Amino acid sequence: MREIDWNEAPKGAAAYVEADPVANRSHEGVGFFAAEIKKAGSGTEWEGVKMDGTMFHVFADYWNIVLRPSQPQWRGPEDGLPPVGAEVEAWIENRNVWAKVTVLAVDVDTVVWRNGTDRRSYIGTHVNDLRPLKSDKERAVEAALAQDCDPRDGMLSRHDFCARLYDAGLLRLPEEQS
Repeated sequence: MREIDWNEAPKGAAAYVEADPVANRSHEGVGFFAAEIKKAGSGTEWEGVKMDGTMFHVFADYWNIVLRPSQPQWRGPEDGLPPVGAEVEAWIENRNVWAKVTVLAVDVDTVVWRNGTDRRSYIGTHVNDLRPLKSDKERAVEAALAQDCDPRDGMLSRHDFCARLYDAGLLRLPEEQS
């Protein structure tokens, strides 16, 4: 298997697929970048789309599959501007909301992003208009803290609070946790 330089890979490549030289001598030396790839069925089957748009189906017993390494998560302005392809939240001023967006391009101090819900592209020039997505834990804690449990005055027992969290779907039974 050759070493993959992901900086030289075609834009949008999700994986590199190469014939295993021992198990697949009939395709020895054949390799290609894939735009999409996923496990198919059970076992060692993979299917996807090559960069030219053609579909493919391979078995990992005969092909070596190298998935593109995931990028480290952008932590915010201290990391500079987010990388292309990152999913972040952007302040959409004309709607006065933070929305999940995908970064399409970055140039010096300008970011172009697309909002997945309305498919419009926007240009943001301030890193303060962007923030990282919250983790699952952060979202769960925020949702839990947003619960408006009665009574508002005095102490709410831990039992009552936990019951309200369960009713809101924010707690799992111990056997469901992994």
